[in-house]
Amino acid sequence: MKSAKELCSLLEKDDLLSFWNRVLDPEGVGLTNAIAADIASWTHEPVPAVLQKMETGLQDFSSHWSTAGVDRLDSGRIEDFYRDQFIEAYDLANWHGGRTTGSPPLSYAWAAQFIHQNNLNRVLDFGSGIGSGVLLITVIGCEVHAADVANRLLAFLEHRCSRRGYYPVLLDLAKTRPTREFYDVIVCFDVLEHVRDPLAKMKELASYLRPGGYLLANFYEDSAGIPIIQCMSRPRRTGQLWRARRT
Repeated sequence: MKSAKELCSLLEKDDLLSFWNRVLDPEGVGLTNAIAADIASWTHEPVPAVLQKMETGLQDFSSHWSTAGVDRLDSGRIEDFYRDQFIEAYDLANWHGGRTTGSPPLSYAWAAQFIHQNNLNRVLDFGSGIGSGVLLITVIGCEVHAADVANRLLAFLEHRCSRRGYYPVLLDLAKTRPTREFYDVIVCFDVLEHVRDPLAKMKELASYLRPGGYLLANFYEDSAGIPIIQCMSRPRRTGQLWRARRT
């Protein structure tokens, strides 16, 4: 892994793709292979088997949702669906490796750049998934808290970060909530389309920010506010990136 100074220099040059690749593929084995190896080291599967699951991850996750028969108007049932599953990890890994759309989503690299430019430190990644964003922000020297309802994804995130010597604070949202008025920045990427009431969720997130803190988030223009079942089969896009500041 390159030093924090070297990685920050990529952000200063606006080279977000190189920053993404250097952090998530520090050995230069190829981004997809690097993420697959992280999963394989936790699940004890052969890397080729992980790569195959990644390739069909979006379809498999969509099928899993349909089979579960979750009421998309029931927030509790939606959270229960996400809590104990790991199948979503393969979908996210494929996307973060750039195979879903031909290039990785760079929203977290943009967030790291913004955080670095504004000398911010305490960061909450709300809906932290497989931890790519946690790694991208931790490497520039921030204190990062990872929050998710999916406890198996949190366990994998902890393993993935520890392989690189990083130990973020883990928040299982089924058991606890973040500290109010504590964070300089909250990042919330690819989450709002998964919740029943995105506006209520944003108000909740604002309460965790210190005065003057920032909320960095995205949403999908064709699916904002629609539960995930409505947009899961559509191609992945970065969505509209935006930021808001608490007064």
